[in-house]
Amino acid sequence: MPATRPLFSISATVAADWIDYNGHMSVPYYAHLFDRCAERFYEYLGLGRTSAQGGRGSLFSLEHHTTFLRELMEGTAVTINLQLLDWDEKRLHYFMTMVNAATGVAAATSEQLAIHVNTKERTSCPLPPDVVAKLAEIWPEATMDAPKEAGHIIRIRRKRPVQE
Repeated sequence: MPATRPLFSISATVAADWIDYNGHMSVPYYAHLFDRCAERFYEYLGLGRTSAQGGRGSLFSLEHHTTFLRELMEGTAVTINLQLLDWDEKRLHYFMTMVNAATGVAAATSEQLAIHVNTKERTSCPLPPDVVAKLAEIWPEATMDAPKEAGHIIRIRRKRPVQE
């Protein structure tokens, strides 16, 4: 599957109130940071807050898959990078990686599929022509292989035969 090099990045530091009773960053804050990075991409495309509130349209999440690879503790600086995996006339498929800024090690990934929606009628519809033009412009710019984690299936990997 082709993909682009990271297109957008944001940085953050794990706040004290993001820590759960296990002593590490709680799940909702991973989602929050991934969402902030996606929002930056949506704004670039012209489909952010102003577009949604003005009735031009917005992107709605259809599906997402988050993988937690390493714990993040209070005070840890992170960078979230977004790359576009695919797109068509209505949908965007993208992948984000959250990296511990000090170690360079991935802490989590999020693969997402979003669809363009007419915010007045609440129905899916084609992306506006200017958005399609931006996507066409960035798509061939720096294509590369998709991350090996993309398309990951949730399952229990059996190390022993299942007892019947």
